[in-house]
Formats: sequence, structure tokens, C-alpha cells
Amino acid sequence: MMPTKALTQRIRDLGKLTPSEAKIADYFSRNYWNLVFENTTSISENTGVSKATVVRFISKLGYDRFSAFLEELRRDVAEGQGSLPIRYYLKKKLLTNDATEDVLGHNFSHISRNLEHTHAQIDQSQFWEAARLVARTQGAVYITGQRSSYALAYLFFNMIRRIRPS
Repeated sequence: MMPTKALTQRIRDLGKLTPSEAKIADYFSRNYWNLVFENTTSISENTGVSKATVVRFISKLGYDRFSAFLEELRRDVAEGQGSLPIRYYLKKKLLTNDATEDVLGHNFSHISRNLEHTHAQIDQSQFWEAARLVARTQGAVYITGQRSSYALAYLFFNMIRRIRPS
């Protein structure tokens, strides 16, 4: 399986899509959190394209089989911003009962993936405009981050502290 890359970014990287591929891509974007419960038949029925087209599209995204696509999607949803019951169910299914599991490494890996996902979605021009605003602002700057955004907020805090002690 290839390295994790946000599904939306994979679709964007494809460039021009056929009409059938566009239907699938639109369906994926509108139903992202529910895709983990789908199969090729249900996606085919919901998009009005053939099952073969769904399989070819998944392959075009870089997955060697549909189950690899679902596995990565489930991992992303379980560790991402999905609803708590879905995340619990998927996390329980993904984790083994092995007492030797590297919990610390798992959490560091999760934080790294969140940072990579965030980086891929940042518009560079908006980033630089925000940086200019922060640099020109008088007084204190408050930074907050909860749950999966905490690591990014903490990283930002440490970086900005170097140029703006307040």
C-alpha cells in the first residue's frame, strides 16, 4: 500500500476526471464519513456508475484493491474527526489486543499524519496573509487547539514564540 495521503488530495492530483469519475469523486466528498461502511456495489448504486468503474477509480487513486482503500479510510476516520461512536467502533476494530503494542509510537504517528494532512490543505497565499496580520498585530496573540488540532497549535505556539514573545 502506498503512503497515506488525504483522499481529497489524491482526487485533486488526478486532474481532469471523466463524467463517471466526477460522480464518484463528488459522492466521496459528500459522504466521506460514511464511506467506511460502503462496498463497490453500494457506491455503484449510489453514483449510477458500474462496479467496474468504481474499482478502476479506486485503482487510479493508487490502491491495489478496494479493501486497501477501505482500510486506509477506516484508519483515517478512526483517528480523525469522525463522530465518537464511529471512531470508537473503528478504533476497537483496528487495534489488536497485543499488550506489546507501541501506544506512544501510535500517538506520534497520529500527530504526524494530522500535521501532514493540515499542511496539504493550507492555501499558501492565505497562510502568508495570516502571518503578516500576526506580525503587525499589537498586544498578545492567543493560540488554542483541542483534540487533534492540539499538536498543530502547540507547534505554532513554539514557532511564533521565537519572533513574538507575547
